[in-house]
Amino acid sequence: MNPVEKRVSERVHVELPVYLGQEELVTRDISRVGIYFLSEDLFAKGKTLSFSLAFDYALSGKPLKFSCLGEVVRVEPQDKKFGIAAKIKDLKFIH
Repeated sequence: MNPVEKRVSERVHVELPVYLGQEELVTRDISRVGIYFLSEDLFAKGKTLSFSLAFDYALSGKPLKFSCLGEVVRVEPQDKKFGIAAKIKDLKFIH
């Protein structure tokens, strides 16, 4: 039996820098409504996250950066880290 797909947006498997405060992490995948990344820190489901995303090569010679507000929707043990799935609730263009 196949599990029911709950995603409303297609995911792109890509490694992008994601910044939580001073910590730089890397995405595993991203969609227009969510993000998944690995962290050594455990985040509680429902926790609000403030993070930024960097798209260094989106435009020739001009990196794009976005400030985001998200909510943790799932946490999965991944070896010695945690996989964090978060819903993007707000996204603002920085530069």
